[in-house]
Amino acid sequence: MMKVNYTLPGLMPDAAPSPVAEPGDGEPFVAHLQRLRIPDVTDWRAVLRLNTAPAGATAIAPPPAPGGIGVRDGATQRAWWRNFMERQQSNPAADKSVQRMIGLLAESQRREDEIFARHFAEQEG
Repeated sequence: MMKVNYTLPGLMPDAAPSPVAEPGDGEPFVAHLQRLRIPDVTDWRAVLRLNTAPAGATAIAPPPAPGGIGVRDGATQRAWWRNFMERQQSNPAADKSVQRMIGLLAESQRREDEIFARHFAEQEG
């Protein structure tokens, strides 16, 4: 059976130096407590901080909307994306990964247009 030594040389409990007492350390803890100032709180709500507004999502207002972004209907949003995609597809200097993502977005847009056209045709017919 092998014996395992779990202590490190120089860190033995009996080898630790005793703490050096400083001149002000002789004061008892009770004397230290008596010197502390008692807070001037008369209301229990102030002690529990119930009189302040809670910090959290309910107390924080939503961030302001960025400039240039407004509420758009579906047609306006599709037109905005179509113009964005045309600008991006005409930029051949983009990275291959960017071009691949633009291709995926173009495919998604094409399928969305097909669904919209089918839905519109069903409403007319």
